[in-house]
Amino acid sequence: MGSPVTTSAARGSRLSGCRTRVASGCSSCTPEGCSISAQEIPLEGTNARARVTDEFSAQGGVSTVRFGIARRFGPALSLSAFGGRNLGSTRRSFTRTFDSLDIEVAVPPFTTQGEWKYRGWTGGFSMGLNVGSFGRVAATYTWSSVLDAVPTEATEGEGRSYAMPSDLRLGASAILAPGLMIAGAFERAAWSVVDGDLITARASDAMAWGGGVEWQLFSIFGKPSTVRFGYRSADLPFRGLSEPEASESALTGGLGIDLLTSRDVLLARLDLGLEQGSRIAGDLNENFLRLSTSLRISGF
Repeated sequence: MGSPVTTSAARGSRLSGCRTRVASGCSSCTPEGCSISAQEIPLEGTNARARVTDEFSAQGGVSTVRFGIARRFGPALSLSAFGGRNLGSTRRSFTRTFDSLDIEVAVPPFTTQGEWKYRGWTGGFSMGLNVGSFGRVAATYTWSSVLDAVPTEATEGEGRSYAMPSDLRLGASAILAPGLMIAGAFERAAWSVVDGDLITARASDAMAWGGGVEWQLFSIFGKPSTVRFGYRSADLPFRGLSEPEASESALTGGLGIDLLTSRDVLLARLDLGLEQGSRIAGDLNENFLRLSTSLRISGF
């Protein structure tokens, strides 16, 4: 079991008459997992079997720290490049508890644990292009080196290196009327590079696409606000060894409130999102309802 928690923060600086901007950012993924299973194992030297309970837990995750620079070339084109480090750690523990009724003697639980530090590099570039006075297209490519997992001195386990996927994102938007905009996006992530590191699962490249409309001509509590409606579809990159590939699709809606602006620069924004969709894998179908919220804070 486990659920990822993602947080982000960013800070930017406008330089040289707003033609150049430098920025830094930090994002993290913190999966916390725990599994408990019961089974019977043979007792060495006898024909008897004993019931045991195994508990495995993992805490920690990987964070990414990025620094980048962007520059505008003329009124239509902007280019940017960024680089950074993947950092983090994970602590894992395994505990086996014996059923004293089966072995007729009290045996203390067996526990082993270890901690691994994560290190790796990441980088990429992006571009944006205004199309006349009504449209914009953009693209971003992200690359990551292998992620090295190095055990601490107190950990008996070995270190490993894990491949990380590259990611390509394309997007476009157009203004249909004052305050009304239509947008679409496409993403491809090369998750198949991690397939060789998996034991009980498979991984494949995943594509995602979506589109929607955005309406901006109203306010909430005197704050400029935006309503969004759309649809998205995505391949899920992981599956069991004998399971078919899975996909996810959803109808989406959202509300954005500009909490603080200064000289037409957005400094703080609150976003609320609601998704109603389904996941499909072969004959299996799962419906879901997801509510999300995010707060973006920036400076210049």
